[in-house]
Amino acid sequence: MVRSASDRGWVRRERQGVYVVAGAGPSRWRPVLAAAMAAGPDAVVSHGTAASIHRFHGVIPNEIELTIPSPGRRYLQDVRVHRSATLLCGDVVQRSGVRVTSPVRTIIDLADRFKEPLLGAIVDEGSIARLWTPEAIGARLDTARRGVAGIAGLRRVVGERTGEGHPDSRLEQRVIRVLKGRFPGYVVHHQVVLEGQVIEIDIAWVEGKIAGEVDGMGTRVVSRTKFERERLRLNVLQRHGWRIVHFTDKMDDRTLVAQIAPLLGL
Repeated sequence: MVRSASDRGWVRRERQGVYVVAGAGPSRWRPVLAAAMAAGPDAVVSHGTAASIHRFHGVIPNEIELTIPSPGRRYLQDVRVHRSATLLCGDVVQRSGVRVTSPVRTIIDLADRFKEPLLGAIVDEGSIARLWTPEAIGARLDTARRGVAGIAGLRRVVGERTGEGHPDSRLEQRVIRVLKGRFPGYVVHHQVVLEGQVIEIDIAWVEGKIAGEVDGMGTRVVSRTKFERERLRLNVLQRHGWRIVHFTDKMDDRTLVAQIAPLLGL
């Protein structure tokens, strides 16, 4: 049946045992899908190819990469095949029906390919995109095999970013980074229910009812409606005893510290 469909031009062969319906347009995803199907059901798209699927900052793959369980051997033309005996259940996610290494596993696999500052930028942008938290990467590193190349550098980068959670922007990330060592006890994106609505606070010192708001000019310029909604949200917080402190992109590190210190009695 496949041979007949191929002879009639209904399908065409992409790889051994893998066919594509005639008329399907070209895409960057199709060669990856074909390679994964040809490699078998235990193959996982990994390394640079997985990084591209998860949209890692600054990562541009130049080849298709797959990982198969070890021991095992598989050859596919124009595909780089890795072997691993340490793939855990949480290391694999599904993307359009294809098994792909999770963002956390992927950054660990690629740790030896990148140095600072790019490695730090990848971790930072991944936190903003909610691919991971530094703590999630650190937890998986604790179970990784000792002596794996690049692990020490990644562990150092992650350790420097512990406690930063999922910042919404590079500005919020910078503010948290400046304040976290000086004013502990904060919660990133703390939520409270007031007057029938869920209100999220950028950085909250809950015990002292201090709400830190990170204000970029983009909120007001891009969306007037969003700006108005934010002001109403802050009014609700103030009515319930929260003290608001604003951080902006024009503040240097010293000024950021000066905004919060008096409210914490320091």
